[in-house]
Amino acid sequence: MSDIQYIMYSKKGCQKCRRTGILLKMPTSSQSCDIIKNEEALREAKSMGFSALPVVKIIDNKGNVLDTWCDLNLSKIKYWNEKYSC
Repeated sequence: MSDIQYIMYSKKGCQKCRRTGILLKMPTSSQSCDIIKNEEALREAKSMGFSALPVVKIIDNKGNVLDTWCDLNLSKIKYWNEKYSC
């Protein structure tokens, strides 16, 4: 498997954002972007067409987007945790 990373667009105080960050246990690098503090992150999250937080984007080491989703999506979290478990 190629190395992957995920980016989570979130905001402080969002319980679904916090839970997603806790539950997503992929052995990979991650980046959290606070959409309140970072206007570019807000624009990027909106450009994906999602209207709920968090927005998660899974990217491979070549920059290809493998998956995106919004909200606390337990089935997606389970899928990626199992696919890239240690």
